[in-house]
Amino acid sequence: MTTATGTWALTMSTPMGEQTATLTVIDMANATLTSPEGSTEPVNEFKANGDRLTWKVPVKKPIPLTLHFDVTVTGDLLEGKFRPGMFPPSPVTGKRA
Repeated sequence: MTTATGTWALTMSTPMGEQTATLTVIDMANATLTSPEGSTEPVNEFKANGDRLTWKVPVKKPIPLTLHFDVTVTGDLLEGKFRPGMFPPSPVTGKRA
């Protein structure tokens, strides 16, 4: 099982261009996502299955919706997809800070 604890710098590809955020994994049950503007939201349903991590984050801006993440961790890198609410999935990458 992957240990994802620590701080991750995420880059999400969106139709509005690249968006960044910071994922802080306190332990394998508690994490937060912080936007570049400094708003921090708790991560819901954070799960690990081998090298695969999934989680959800409710956000309020630019519109209220839930971000669904599904990534694979390889060492200090992660790669996968995120889906903003009902919109199609987009790529997300990250590296451990």
